[in-house]
Amino acid sequence: MTLRISAKRGFTHRWAASKRASNSCRGQSTLVSPRGKRSPRALPNLTLEGRNRQSGSGSEGQGRRETRGGEDRKGVVRLETLTPQGRWLMDKRSVHFLYEVGLLAQIQRSGLAFLGFGRQSVAEHSFRMAHVALILAHWHPEKVDEAKLLRLCLFHDVPEVRTGDHHYVNRRYVTERLADVLLDLEQDTPYGRDLSEWVLEFEKGDSPEAQLARDADQLEMLLFLKEQRDKGYEVPELWIRACRQRLLTKTAQALAEVILTTRFDEWWQHRWGETREFRP
Repeated sequence: MTLRISAKRGFTHRWAASKRASNSCRGQSTLVSPRGKRSPRALPNLTLEGRNRQSGSGSEGQGRRETRGGEDRKGVVRLETLTPQGRWLMDKRSVHFLYEVGLLAQIQRSGLAFLGFGRQSVAEHSFRMAHVALILAHWHPEKVDEAKLLRLCLFHDVPEVRTGDHHYVNRRYVTERLADVLLDLEQDTPYGRDLSEWVLEFEKGDSPEAQLARDADQLEMLLFLKEQRDKGYEVPELWIRACRQRLLTKTAQALAEVILTTRFDEWWQHRWGETREFRP
């Protein structure tokens, strides 16, 4: 298999493949750094299917792959593999983004500082929020696009991996520059433009899916507050009332009633716990 490294200026949206390749070699390559300096670097250790296949094995041309690479202005190596079936493109920026969103599990919900107890990461919030949204969609009288609903829930807080989570007092003094974050994410992720649209749709709250997603956002917070109350903490009624007042749909209001009348541990106590014999 022939390996080639090519320098490419910039990149096109949706990861369009570069048509130009240069600096062909087998053992050593020259990559262009972000500062424009050329430095010799060994080829990356690729683990692609068919990497060690010989061109003469099997029928002529079958199983052969040609891998190209390059580096954009940000110094990120691209790997492109051409196969008889078509073009396959992978980019290190995809992996960089996967590591980046993992930080959402470390970013804490800042508003809980005013509550005085309890901890929850942004990732934990988004995960349960998606489940709340699906339950709302199940009981909602109108048909909604569940796939879109899940995307709005899972991605609405992704910009916080770069801005952090700001509570109401922070927002009075700090500008998050959401537009700049979304613009950068469009360049840094293979679905960046879609991600921007999902975030903006959630923020506007106009579509049926966005309204249910925003309701799921509040209901997930309500679940958290109810858990803390059942554990013995004195949750201010103001917090619970605020969550309920922000609900947009009757479906969410009905679910809120059930949440507030159900203990957080009832799901297992009544089936397997010591109180199972008292189950009505």
